[in-house]
Amino acid sequence: MTNQQVNLIRRDLAGKITGRVLLAGDEGFSGSLAIDNGRVSLRPFIVALPGSTQDVASIVSYCHELGVPLTTKAGGHSAAGYCLNSEGVVLDLGDMNNVTLSKDGTKISIEAGTRWIKVYDFLRDLQSPYTVIGGGCAGVGVAGFTLGGGYSFISRSYGLGCDNVNGMQFVSPCGNILDVDNKLFTDAKRKKDTDSVELYRALRGAGGGNFGIVTRIDLQLQKTNVPRPTMGQITFPFYRINEILEFYNKWVLTLPNEMAVYGMMRNFPDPRFGGRSSLALRFTPVYNGKFTDAVDLLKPLMALGPNDVELYTMTLPQWEDFVGTSTQVKGRSAYIRSLVFAPKTLTNDVAEICKYYFGRSLSDDSFIVWTHTGGRIRDFGSAQSCYAHRDGEFTFELKSEWNAAQPAAARSNIEWAVDFFDALGDHAQGAYINYIDPLLSSWQKQYYRNEYDRLVKVQNRWNKDRWLNFQQAIGSDYDAPPHTKPLDLSPLTRTFLRKQ
Repeated sequence: MTNQQVNLIRRDLAGKITGRVLLAGDEGFSGSLAIDNGRVSLRPFIVALPGSTQDVASIVSYCHELGVPLTTKAGGHSAAGYCLNSEGVVLDLGDMNNVTLSKDGTKISIEAGTRWIKVYDFLRDLQSPYTVIGGGCAGVGVAGFTLGGGYSFISRSYGLGCDNVNGMQFVSPCGNILDVDNKLFTDAKRKKDTDSVELYRALRGAGGGNFGIVTRIDLQLQKTNVPRPTMGQITFPFYRINEILEFYNKWVLTLPNEMAVYGMMRNFPDPRFGGRSSLALRFTPVYNGKFTDAVDLLKPLMALGPNDVELYTMTLPQWEDFVGTSTQVKGRSAYIRSLVFAPKTLTNDVAEICKYYFGRSLSDDSFIVWTHTGGRIRDFGSAQSCYAHRDGEFTFELKSEWNAAQPAAARSNIEWAVDFFDALGDHAQGAYINYIDPLLSSWQKQYYRNEYDRLVKVQNRWNKDRWLNFQQAIGSDYDAPPHTKPLDLSPLTRTFLRKQ
């Protein structure tokens, strides 16, 4: 794109919207491109910051008509950085961050540029008795989290984030504004609008960047069983992983929906060694109920003799603030992979693979964290959501991290992570779209399973010319290069499969 073309597009967009249009060097341009993963550094020609849904429609219709490449950034937590591009316009929704509570206080409307921290603060300041099924990391954007399913610490009690959606506002690639809501599934007349029904279903679990752009999400709030649920951390030395994981694998299946027990494998400061870091296996219980009941449920795990036990009662936002930042990349370089495991699959073989690869880790900052799923997530079927892994029990996320100032360390850390999760993948059923991975083979099946063909039809209806796209967009013919050494890392440095 020439300077003359860039300046023309900027002038035209500035005349069409109430929001801001920025070029390199303008105040706010670089800030709009900052995302959690410091590995990704893509700079577009233009950043457009709409102030309303109508602004979004104007930007999208203009760029679509001219064929200008466009990607959308909401919270900036994209694992692969697909919200950015180096060839066109980044639509930064950050100025669209209004939060509105319904009159009865049980529902909330959130603009798509909002991060969870603002929602939590909003409800706290109002002293609301309700909570939202939001991200455990408060810096994550509401939109990307919800569009990809969305695991909350209390999803075993109330379902995924997308299961708590009441409605959305959507802008098509042609700039048409459409409101979709749950009446599409219940009202006899509206159910006949099958295009809208299929779109709304697809927006609940297919991940961001597909079909069009969501500008507002309406969510149902929930009231926890007690005002201050029980949360904590129970830590074992990593060398006991075979014994502890074997127990955990069976024990979690006996727990009620109100109890989730997350897990983590990483280096933590160890008071036994003067605060020096050592590799540990840490469980994070979250119980939506009374403290005494939580203690009773956790007794079998604590009977195994952990190094450290911490249990607290606090509100969910307080807990998310307490632990949520521990998994953020915070500008370091990272390569992220995921796997979804069925019940009873965290076997001795899985433990041995984890021991082998953590024993060969190249960075003390790399870690695995997993979500304990199941529970009420399974109660929400496929009629109203396309989320494909409701039968899973554990969702693993691997973050291979290294210092952004040492780019030479990238290849070895990435290849370690690829080998690690390729080995674990033989025991898993797929992967989680919100931890999207450009090097994942057969990603269509891994993320979407038997939902994929149906989602391609939705893409064909709303984004037929594929103007909105990225290399792992639904309907793309991209597949990852073979996992042979040296790995082809080029998919990690681009958004689009081919230059537009």
